[in-house]
Amino acid sequence: LYKYEIGAEGTTEFIYTIAQKTITQIILKQDSAVYDKTVHDIEVDRYVGLEDDDEISLDYIIYNSLGKESEMLNVDVYTIEINSISNNNYTLKSTSLTFEVKTADVEITLNNLTSTYGESLKLDQLTYQITSGEVYPDDNLDVKAENISSTNVGSHVLSAKANNINYNVTVIDAWYIITQKSARIN
Repeated sequence: LYKYEIGAEGTTEFIYTIAQKTITQIILKQDSAVYDKTVHDIEVDRYVGLEDDDEISLDYIIYNSLGKESEMLNVDVYTIEINSISNNNYTLKSTSLTFEVKTADVEITLNNLTSTYGESLKLDQLTYQITSGEVYPDDNLDVKAENISSTNVGSHVLSAKANNINYNVTVIDAWYIITQKSARIN
């Protein structure tokens, strides 16, 4: 906002005011990304209402869905609160944007497990192969086997659940094979 006093000696003075122009919308190059273990930052595509030759930059803080200041890394919907803009010729209609980090899709195939009738189940020895997608270094899918339906001899469906908010994990079941115990005849 600028005010200019215009007048000459012996004439009537008046004030000429130039009002700030409003940026009606900030359009981001992307407002979401799939989790890829990188910290995302906003990148403005254009400011609706900005004159062609003018430039502007933003000072902002990013908050996660719990309202805590945060980097945009893990799966969440983030709020970007704009504190100020660098060009005093403009004002913002809205001072808030959102950015979403979405889950990465991964498919795993469980490996079969085997034990002998009467032994403790070996569910803690579950292993798997990644058959689609990517799990990033140092990430853990936290895959846990679910109990099987029976401890009798035979082949039983072996299922598991994964627990990592950054991944949408599809689990391909395997078999838990319980073999007969060798009989000892004296």
